[in-house]
Amino acid sequence: MPTKYELQGSGWAVSSDVAHLSPASTISASLALTAAIPALRDHARGDLADVGCGTAPFFGAYRDHVDSVCWIDWPSSPHQTRHLDIVADLNKPLRVEEHSFDTILASSVLEHIWRHDVFLDEITRTLRPGGKIILIVPFMYWLHEEPHDYFRWTRHALTRACEERGLQIDQLDPYGGGLDLVADLAVRAVASVSLGLAKLVGRPLARLLSAPRIRRVGRVAREKLPLGYILVASKPGM
Repeated sequence: MPTKYELQGSGWAVSSDVAHLSPASTISASLALTAAIPALRDHARGDLADVGCGTAPFFGAYRDHVDSVCWIDWPSSPHQTRHLDIVADLNKPLRVEEHSFDTILASSVLEHIWRHDVFLDEITRTLRPGGKIILIVPFMYWLHEEPHDYFRWTRHALTRACEERGLQIDQLDPYGGGLDLVADLAVRAVASVSLGLAKLVGRPLARLLSAPRIRRVGRVAREKLPLGYILVASKPGM
């Protein structure tokens, strides 16, 4: 089923279909994708839960690395088009047994959870010892899915959340920032005037900013003004 990410040739890219991805979000979505693909490749395994899955945009990237997939979301998600295995209010305890999953993915979910302590406790509880949590969260990002847009998480908040739950951080990296942020804001400004023009300039800019040579520039700016973070944390016990 089409989502905001699609396989193009031998790699993944953001969709050009405005029904799945607003041209205004081309830069941020592209950079989040660039960060997520290697994390999913290296850490997704076993029984995976895609929590707050929406249209499960990363399904194509993780399906060949796992044994089973469980899609969990609230029934009122504005992006929900896939069958849900579990319908749940993610602000409340999940009706899932302890140690049910080897991998838990939550992409662009945590900022929408008002009772985030409950959410984080629950995904830790349902994770098996030795399992991995993969979180992707925005930081410098516009208000979205209002009114259910509550928080922006810093590196320090994510670190403390893991420490309080006994999780070991395997990866905590910013994606985007500095020049990326300027480009992202510029495309969003253009999109407010013309979505067609934003689509025209957004995709070439996204490809340029994803180039390895560009990624090596402005590391400090990405640390201080990131578009978002990707976190991989493991649960000790094996």
